[in-house]
Amino acid sequence: MRGGSKQLQYSWYPPGREWEEAKIPQQWDRPVTIATGKIGRYVIIYSTERAAEYMLYEWPKSMDGKKFTAAKLALIDAHDGKISIDEARSAFIAAAEEAGIFCRQ
Repeated sequence: MRGGSKQLQYSWYPPGREWEEAKIPQQWDRPVTIATGKIGRYVIIYSTERAAEYMLYEWPKSMDGKKFTAAKLALIDAHDGKISIDEARSAFIAAAEEAGIFCRQ
């Protein structure tokens, strides 16, 4: 690489959004453990971007309510720097609880 080593960057782009410069993941102080549909399998959500990815691709289709929609918007807003990552984390947890998904904080 030119100019020495760079920190690994991860970007998340919601569908329909214009490309923007890659951002460093917004790491949460406390990860959230989510139970999957498979017995004994858990997913650890450690950042705003991972939470958004989980909601887009792994969230159970039949379990989307008002808090699910609010959480998606909160994750986008946190990614854009409009709200804190703690607010986005709380919205994600609320959506999981609304959906009846086991969530360990």
